[in-house]
Amino acid sequence: MIRKTLLIVMLLLIVSLPVQAQSGADGWTLYPLNLRTGPGMNYAVITQLASSTGLIFEARNADVTWLLGHSEDGTQRGWVNALYIRYREGFAAVNLPVSEETIATAADVPAPQTDAPVSSGSAFDVLMSIPVVPAISGHARDIFQGSGNDPRTIIRIGDCNSEGWEFLGPFNTGDYDLGEYGYLQPTVDFFGGSFGVKNITAHGGFNIFAVTDPTWANTGQCQPNETPLACELRRHHPAVAVMMFGPNDTSHLTAAQFEASLRQVVAATIANGTIPVLTTFTWCETGSYGDLGLQFNLITVNVARENDIPLINFWRAAQGLPNCGLADATHLSKPVMTTTGNFTDLHAGYTMRNLVTLQTLEALRTSALQ
Repeated sequence: MIRKTLLIVMLLLIVSLPVQAQSGADGWTLYPLNLRTGPGMNYAVITQLASSTGLIFEARNADVTWLLGHSEDGTQRGWVNALYIRYREGFAAVNLPVSEETIATAADVPAPQTDAPVSSGSAFDVLMSIPVVPAISGHARDIFQGSGNDPRTIIRIGDCNSEGWEFLGPFNTGDYDLGEYGYLQPTVDFFGGSFGVKNITAHGGFNIFAVTDPTWANTGQCQPNETPLACELRRHHPAVAVMMFGPNDTSHLTAAQFEASLRQVVAATIANGTIPVLTTFTWCETGSYGDLGLQFNLITVNVARENDIPLINFWRAAQGLPNCGLADATHLSKPVMTTTGNFTDLHAGYTMRNLVTLQTLEALRTSALQ
């Protein structure tokens, strides 16, 4: 009886001991990264880990977007965003057990901070690994079903690269050639009418903040104090909102401001029963955006993942184009001899964006809207 009691006491002591240091990390942070109490941006921040902090992972959430782990010296334990981790060779996070554990902390836990990535070769590789055309989840279908919105209507949200005729316009006027992508014709027919509509949510010089600012609303079309976004959602009842921001945002917004505004736009769109489709913006690795280009694109990726909404990785699609699909530091390039709807010539940024957007709309049409 004494031996049994002693064994129980020893086991209790072992369980109560802090996590012990181990050698050999499973992964390292790519940049200063928040350690959180749970698997999501809504959980409190425990501390911020320094760049290249080694972590030993214990568990994951269901879709492997967050990992539970502890530092090599055992002093820190919590959840980190899996997108911003460089893993040791041979490590597979999917093999970890699934957990929903929430870490208990003191009452004075710091307020949440933005998980803002910075440039690194590994982070560049992470962005390159994300598919160009997304798979459509059941959540996208759930957003639209029962909304009463028009399944054949999309709106465009963005800056000058989303404003003009070059983006999707040719598919309204018939100035296109699908080439080997003829399977997209039913999608052109399905959405064609809305491709020719000029949306006030897409305008030269816009950043993500502008579409939530009533100052930029068209007074002839919008109600008093109505934002451009609310105005377009009310006027058109769209099933889909295709948006791309970045070039102007890097000049006027901090990463925290960009993320907060993007989350606000996504939340309002979803609340309207409209499926938001986010798009990464293109830049060259040696281009003028530098660290901010990578940082803002990874924020876009993270917001899409957390909300389980479609993401077009246009940045990756444009990397093989001349000057990464840009005519200058801001504007997408246009073809010289054809229109941006001619898929027999895919050397221009606008043409490539039209292709990957139509491919995504095809997936939405067949998986979520019909």
